Amino acid sequence: MQRSILRPFGLLLLASGLLALDGCVDVRGKISPDVKLEIHRETALTYYESGDLDRAEDQALRGLAVDESDKTLQLILGWVNLQRGDSESLWKAEYVFEGMQDEEDFRVNLGLGETQERLGILHDQNGLAVERGDQLPTSRGSDGLEKDVKRLRGEAILRWNRAINEYKQVLRIEPEHVKGLNGLQRTWSLLGEYETSLGYTGQLIECLAFKLKETSSLLADPLDSLDVRAQARLRELVRDNRQLLLDTHLFAHSLELELDHPTRALAHLDEAIKLDASDVEVFSRRGQLRQRLGDPEGAIQDLSVFIGRSNLPFEDPDLQRAWQLRREAEAQIASR
Repeated sequence: MQRSILRPFGLLLLASGLLALDGCVDVRGKISPDVKLEIHRETALTYYESGDLDRAEDQALRGLAVDESDKTLQLILGWVNLQRGDSESLWKAEYVFEGMQDEEDFRVNLGLGETQERLGILHDQNGLAVERGDQLPTSRGSDGLEKDVKRLRGEAILRWNRAINEYKQVLRIEPEHVKGLNGLQRTWSLLGEYETSLGYTGQLIECLAFKLKETSSLLADPLDSLDVRAQARLRELVRDNRQLLLDTHLFAHSLELELDHPTRALAHLDEAIKLDASDVEVFSRRGQLRQRLGDPEGAIQDLSVFIGRSNLPFEDPDLQRAWQLRREAEAQIASR
């Protein structure tokens, strides 16, 4: 099974001799269809992973002209449109992934799940725009605005529920898949189901912590079989896992605050700072939360870090808010 799109170690660069043409050319000197397909697959993937979506799409379409049923090229075409992210591209991505639904391949479910999630966000944003008056309603009558808002919100909810079903299929095929868990925590949150979202957040944190430990261990004692390129990819994986783990703790912090669990929220900020103490915004959040929880000494410490390291201009509202909170914390200590 082709698994190029979500390869564990990402891009496999085209090396000299990768496509040996000996024995793959017919008597008239033409390259065989199989070799053409492989060239288009690898070239499209190279462009996709380097961020050149237009050329990736061009190569995918050229390959599909040779064999319209090629799964890898279909996946690349779907992911190109998903990465573009505008409404027209999302509809194209949906068309591609839905056409592959008879396949027992988690990559198809993952692509369709993310497409449905983002189409849901698009409908929800359109509903908010109509509600605010930034977008004219399409329904007629005095209640046209209300009808449009209800319709768009209902469509968003339908899309998000479908995304959840697709992400669950990913986990059925590939248990503890990071992108599947990430999609579920995001989509349940979009539906306002914060407790359910937190359940997947906890699983994702556990999974990422394990992966980070595993990849860091390999990097600390690299095997002789790992060349320079593989070691560079390992370092990239460590960085990506650490960043996603950091983002997940911050996401969990926000969910806990929505559920009015400030102490649990604080624990996630503690973990985030352990992962990256250079992110001054996290110190600002923790300082505010410590002040709320009755720890003025801790609040002063964190707010001072934020004030001292921040690159914000002095008049910025966030920086002014930090100064105000620190003064309040100092006054609280002085009044004891």
